[in-house]
Amino acid sequence: MNQIASSENASTDAATIEGRAGSASFILTSHEFEHSGANLKLLRPALRAGDEVIVLTASEPVRPPEASWFRVVSIPGASDFTLRSHIPAVCRNEWVVLLEDHALVNKRTLDAILEVIRNKPKADLVVFLGKNLTSVSRWGWAIFLHVFALVWAPLQGPPPFSPVTSAVVRRSKLRSDARLAQGAWELQIIPRIFNSGKIEHSNDIFINHVKPMSLGSALRLGYHNARAGAALQRDLAIPARNVLYEGWYAFAPRPRLIAKALRERMDELPAGTIWRLHVVGFTHLVGNFVGCYLGGGRSAEIASGL
Repeated sequence: MNQIASSENASTDAATIEGRAGSASFILTSHEFEHSGANLKLLRPALRAGDEVIVLTASEPVRPPEASWFRVVSIPGASDFTLRSHIPAVCRNEWVVLLEDHALVNKRTLDAILEVIRNKPKADLVVFLGKNLTSVSRWGWAIFLHVFALVWAPLQGPPPFSPVTSAVVRRSKLRSDARLAQGAWELQIIPRIFNSGKIEHSNDIFINHVKPMSLGSALRLGYHNARAGAALQRDLAIPARNVLYEGWYAFAPRPRLIAKALRERMDELPAGTIWRLHVVGFTHLVGNFVGCYLGGGRSAEIASGL
């Protein structure tokens, strides 16, 4: 049975990591362990010698049914931010492939990841693009586009940013074998590597963002994600004016930017999508303001469970 104590013992030195050249640590973050089943089923036949699979879950400690091929690290009650902060402490291989339980991949995506890291030796980050193949309700589209609009596959050129909840990262670029500060993965590490320019992408490397949404769940998710994110930014000493601008940007400029970027693909979207993005952006603005001045409360845990 793997609990959080066991994850701290899994860190290794850089020499060991570099000794597993080309190998991958597949990290699945999951609020409930059972939700990892779809990606686990896909990963098992795709693994190569030296690869590992680790489920980081907020569930109570569980015993893997087949412990020989994947590990479970349980951090009961943890938020998604907390789960991701443990990545350097639990993985051992040269590459980290991070997925969420609702970020589903397919065999072609896994093959394409291996092709890129084999053929592009200078890359430090392989960007996941996004598709919305399953959660096609009106509000499901709004939540998907709120995050993935500018990396909605297929792209005609390089991605303008890297989603932080799914990524392929060279392990040595984490610069740590210990637990990260909460928010460091999202606000420091992935942006730093992306800005270095040593990135690659492929239209075959995408996640299917499975997040069924109604009006109520979309508004709750937007608010709690924004509140938790704003509080983390303040904890990392990001100025309040920068945090508040991010909330304003999500409400007003970003939906207009998305509409301009997607004008050739609007026929793929439900009518009224852009105004729904403004609504989601407004809840983001409110959550951003509250998190900036009143802290995160339980928003990180609530958002993780939605």
